[in-house]
Amino acid sequence: MSEQIEELVKAAVQKELKKIQAVDTSTGKTKKKTSPELDTTRTMGEHVQDPRSSTDCWPCMGKHIPKAGGNKWGQWLECDRCALRLKYTPTKGSPAEFTHIALPANVTRALNHLRSEGFTKEDCNNRLVKQTIKFITSQEAINSAKSSVNKAKALAKSKGYPKNAVEVSEIPIHSDEEDPMFEVISSEKKKSKAQESTSSET
Repeated sequence: MSEQIEELVKAAVQKELKKIQAVDTSTGKTKKKTSPELDTTRTMGEHVQDPRSSTDCWPCMGKHIPKAGGNKWGQWLECDRCALRLKYTPTKGSPAEFTHIALPANVTRALNHLRSEGFTKEDCNNRLVKQTIKFITSQEAINSAKSSVNKAKALAKSKGYPKNAVEVSEIPIHSDEEDPMFEVISSEKKKSKAQESTSSET
């Protein structure tokens, strides 16, 4: 019980500290949060490559429900049903080079997946569509990794050794007589025997 009271006291103190920090000490007035200035010269519309931008695409069929969102890097309008980004305006000074764009093929697969699972357009919402696109994207990555592993296993099984190994049949085999060093060694042996016989005679 005492721990719960202590946590409540801490939370109350933190809340009061935030209030104090939000007050301008010179005037005693509450500071107003200023929104970052938008760079309207770099405003972008919806991506025409995205299948959701088509009037034939389920679930919106071109009739989107705009919903505003934003952060310190920019502000945007997204459809509250299909999650299509309708408009994006970066703030001044932000790079705006890493705005996320889902692959059209993954979007199509995600929407088809929702329909096959029995979802209606009324069931769809921004979060559901985004999570389904993420699921499909992850599934694609897993399938790609599985395919690479299976190919490597199949190759190793068919060969029975690593890809860069040398087959035994590829190693040159020859007799001593064919060895270029054989003549040199034989010649040295003959000289040694001749010297031995000469020294024994003397």
